[in-house]
Amino acid sequence: MNRQMSFEEATNFVANNNDKIRWGKQMKAIYDVLSDGDWHTRDELEVASNAKQPTARVSELRKKGYIIDCQRVSDEGATVYKIISYVGYDTTNTKHCYCCRYNKNFEESYTG
Repeated sequence: MNRQMSFEEATNFVANNNDKIRWGKQMKAIYDVLSDGDWHTRDELEVASNAKQPTARVSELRKKGYIIDCQRVSDEGATVYKIISYVGYDTTNTKHCYCCRYNKNFEESYTG
């Protein structure tokens, strides 16, 4: 039986292989693509994961503690993504990249 931790015993969440097994197929696929540390387009993420909204999975990974940078690569709003590091806590509440909605310069018309 699993013992419930007290708040004093709690530590930052660090994803391990058992956690990754519980991830949905789309999130696993997007993680697999981004984990090489290279830049990847939204289209690459969509094809690899078969997700209509791959950026939703990117947001989920950020909530799991991954710092994922994104950069606009065209005036039409095309965006590329890559995993920078893993910190173990939700990274969606702060300005974490150049082009997302957490940046004061975010333009609603972009679909990054």
